[in-house]
Amino acid sequence: MHRPHGEQAFDPDRKRGAKGEDGAALTIVLVALVGLTALAVAGMLLTETELRQSQNAQASVRAFYLADAALNDFLGVSDTLIAPSGSYTSPDGTATVQATQLVILNPDSSMILYGVTAVGSHAPAEGGVATRTVSRLVLWDGGGRNKVSAPGAITSTGGLRNSGGIDSASVSGLDVADPSTCPSAGSDVPGVTVPEDGYSTNGDTSIVSGNPPIEDSYPTGLELAQSLGIDWGDIVGGTGVSFDYVVNSIKDDFPNLSGLGPDDFPVTFVDLSAPSKNKLAAKESGQGLLIATGDIELSGEFHWDGVMLVGGRLEASGGTGVTGALVTGLNVLTTGIPADTTDLGHGGLQFLFNSCYAHKAFKNLGVTPPVVAEEPGTWTETM
Repeated sequence: MHRPHGEQAFDPDRKRGAKGEDGAALTIVLVALVGLTALAVAGMLLTETELRQSQNAQASVRAFYLADAALNDFLGVSDTLIAPSGSYTSPDGTATVQATQLVILNPDSSMILYGVTAVGSHAPAEGGVATRTVSRLVLWDGGGRNKVSAPGAITSTGGLRNSGGIDSASVSGLDVADPSTCPSAGSDVPGVTVPEDGYSTNGDTSIVSGNPPIEDSYPTGLELAQSLGIDWGDIVGGTGVSFDYVVNSIKDDFPNLSGLGPDDFPVTFVDLSAPSKNKLAAKESGQGLLIATGDIELSGEFHWDGVMLVGGRLEASGGTGVTGALVTGLNVLTTGIPADTTDLGHGGLQFLFNSCYAHKAFKNLGVTPPVVAEEPGTWTETM
């Protein structure tokens, strides 16, 4: 059939193809919109997650600061005791601290290791609660111990000689304190403490007993004296201890110390440099802390309960003795000159260590104060 010029023949498939292309384009657009929407939602969720993580991190840091500050405040309240617990409040939240006894370090419970733990809690405005826990080890030292103690029934920086023989004396570091009245009873010490090779006897060492019987590990008398913790210069100068009695003449000034109570341990200072030898006999017997600057001779049944600190040497004879502790040759601390050898003569002498008497006498020289010490390197955080 003949068509006019310029007229195209009708093609039914051609129209159907155009509609198919339009549908495919619409599908692509819809898929793209869904993908973009998903990306937008994912972006929002990611942003919200990051925001929440940031908020949680900030809350955790605040909880950490609360715990650490509470721990420091708790330990800083007192340097003499540890409270069982504590609680703290601040605008950022709260914290609780708990002290737990871990180890008792000595029999009388005067030294205890504690674990101290602080838990800080912060509740952010967005909800939830963040907590952090920190802790450290702390040593509590209850003090009360003498700053000075006796290292033997007899301690002589100039050495000790038993010139009286086997049967003349008994020297024992085995504690004779009564356990029913003295918590420290049983604190055995050496019978004799002297410098290296500082003990000699006419017989054998059987007059000496203790734990060990003889301690002579110090190379010199000065090193032995320095190990005692005795500030001899301050003591004889009157600044290291308060004197209850000052004796310038044993014949005229020595106090009557009979009839004292079981806890009365006064300080008697015998300030005599001449004559070089000063005699103490039965009528000077007593108890407490006896300090003598020069040489001393014990005779005529003299007996002392407590501690005797002697600057020079000591000679003993005639049934004398000390129950507690005896230290001689302390002038080496101020003069540097070694003391002469202390001598135990004849007459049934007895020098017996008594921890109770020694403790009561040495208390005059001061006791250690209670203290709380944070153990270095023990700070930890529990996650």
